[in-house]
Order: sequence, then C-alpha cells, then structure tokens
Amino acid sequence: MREAPTPHAEHCLLTEWHFALSRARTHEALLRLCNEFLASWTIEEWSHLPPDCRPRPFAHVSDVESTLEAVIQAFGRRRPEEIASAHAVGEMLAFLFSANDRSIEISGATPQVVPRRQRERAGH
Repeated sequence: MREAPTPHAEHCLLTEWHFALSRARTHEALLRLCNEFLASWTIEEWSHLPPDCRPRPFAHVSDVESTLEAVIQAFGRRRPEEIASAHAVGEMLAFLFSANDRSIEISGATPQVVPRRQRERAGH
C-alpha cells in the first residue's frame, strides 16, 4: 500500500488527473482514464468512501454523469457524524465533475455555467 500523501502531494496527484482528462480526445479515452482513476485508489482510500458513494467501473459515457449525480445525492444524505468521509468524497466529486465536463466538451458542446447574477434573478 502506498504511503499517505501530504496535502500538497495529494493536490498534485488530483491536478495530474485533471490534466489527463483535459487531454482526452475521445469518449473511449475518457472512459479509460475514469477507470484508471478508480483503479488507482487503494483499499484504504476506498474504505473512506461510504458504500453508496463508491462508483463502479465505467462502461458508457453516460455512466459518468449518472455516477456524479449518485455520489452527490449519496453525500447529501450524510449525517453530521459521517462527515469524516468528506475528503474522500470531495476527491471523487472533483474528478467526476471534471470528467463530466470533458465528456460534454468532447461531444462538441460547452458545459453550461450560469452566471451568479442570472441564478440570483431566477431565484436559485
């Protein structure tokens, strides 16, 4: 098992994954990266993720978005005493958000970001 990284090293590792995602040119390459990311987690790291926040291997590009939504919903159901898993879930969510955005970009669209003022006017 690898030694626990320092916070700086951990940030660098996640940054490297984000960079790799940005270079994926096809959905197949993106799915391969997503599955490599999952395979890179140690047993100890998986143990910090609540069972309902643990993604399965990705087979289809639609799995990225559905997994992202499932992890968000599962994390939202946590009770305050279960927040110890927040860091692990945060790492997973950060990767999944980037993977989902890259999937949209590969499809030829631009991820939709609604400006804060527009959200406020709409009452969100």
